[in-house]
Amino acid sequence: MLRDDSGGCSLPDARVALAGGTSHFGAPDWEGPTPSLHDVDVAAFELDRAEVTVARFRICAAAGACPKIADDSEPGRPVRNISPSEASAFCAFVGGRLPSADEWLFAAAGSAGRRYPWGNTGLVCRRASFGLVTGPCARAGNGPDLAGARPDGATPEGVLDLSGNVAEWTIERDGSFAARGGSYRSELAADLKVWAVEPRQARAAHVGFRCAYAADHGPD
Repeated sequence: MLRDDSGGCSLPDARVALAGGTSHFGAPDWEGPTPSLHDVDVAAFELDRAEVTVARFRICAAAGACPKIADDSEPGRPVRNISPSEASAFCAFVGGRLPSADEWLFAAAGSAGRRYPWGNTGLVCRRASFGLVTGPCARAGNGPDLAGARPDGATPEGVLDLSGNVAEWTIERDGSFAARGGSYRSELAADLKVWAVEPRQARAAHVGFRCAYAADHGPD
């Protein structure tokens, strides 16, 4: 974590390069019914290491490319209460876009079709920010943790917070939007698995986002 000019702590901005490939969801899920999922096949892309923070969004707002926000949270917390169009505007400002549902799912599940970003078992409080409102990880929480505060929940490639903290906007195959990954309010394991999805169109206090980018193939 770095301390920013406002005195808060923020995770340094970074992207994770993902080589692309196929996620296969064919194994039975011992915690419930086998999910009705299609295999996911994506090309190489890059993804923000963590959710877009209040501090990052304010830079876009100051440039006039994003709306000003009333969020007075710690600058290093994920920005939330952002609509899909506002999230898309931010991603365009930084040279990216909202991730497709398939890209997000591939980043979270990998080619092995993991149940959680870190593996198939081990949903514990040190790996994901969940159950912060009525348990099991805390009580009376009023928002997410700092972005990247629970690095033990990273994917093998180093992507943080894909389960819990804030749910994240994605563009679905039919062009609609959905919020994926569960949030700090989630209490059940089913809400934190990589295939958990909340179809919605409107902003919400538990929904934030991260951006995807074209793969950087380096110089010709």
